[in-house]
Order: sequence, then C-alpha cells, then structure tokens
Amino acid sequence: MSSIRFRLAFAVAALALAACSNVSPDVTATASPSPAPTGTTTTITVRYQGNLQFSQPVGLYTNGGTATAPVKGTLITTKSTDPSSLPTGGQVTFTGLTPATIYCWVATVPASPPPQTATLTVCTDAWQNGFTLGS
Repeated sequence: MSSIRFRLAFAVAALALAACSNVSPDVTATASPSPAPTGTTTTITVRYQGNLQFSQPVGLYTNGGTATAPVKGTLITTKSTDPSSLPTGGQVTFTGLTPATIYCWVATVPASPPPQTATLTVCTDAWQNGFTLGS
C-alpha cells in the first residue's frame, strides 16, 4: 500500500513541477486531411414530386464540364430503377465507379399532364453514400 502512495505522491510532485515551469512546449498541430473516398458503388433513389419513380431509366454520364461547373458529358451506361414490387423500388445501384470522380446522373420521368416529362440531373463527386435524384 505504501508503494502505491509513494508512486502517487511522486506523480503529483512531477505534475506540480511541470506546471510551474516557464518553458512552453513546442507544439505543432496539423489538421489531417479528410479521408479520401474509397467506395466504388452508389445507390440512387429517384423521386419526382415526392413520389418514388419505379422502372425508370437513369443515365450515368462523365463530367463534361469543370470541377466547379460540372455538366453532363458522355453516356457511360443506363440502368433502370427497381420496380415497385421490390423493397428497393425506385432505387438503382451503379458499380465500378472511380472514387473522388465527378459523375452526372440523369433521369427523365413522367410528369403531369402526360405526355410531359421532367428531367432530373445531379452532377457530383459526393456519391459514395448514395443520394436522391429529384425531390
């Protein structure tokens, strides 16, 4: 028991001496960069006026613009959202994507009154966690 008390007293004394010192430690703090995204897959939910859009084609495009002003470029592939009969209805998954790359997704969905359509477009490099195309 006395050994523990001695260690405790020694530690308190060492802390007191350090606190009384006029020497400031040379500390450099650097912000670590946020981790680069590594995912290669994204799942997109397509909505128009709050309604899920079932069995609708969604085009995946390259960025035909710049990083600060992305626009739809060249078509890479087209996939359809899942039908209403599936729990994932209104969603579509794209794979084989390159992390930190800007892609554009475009869906043309039915609007009222028919035969009108609405074109929904998103260009982003923040696709790793999925997103909603439309509203």
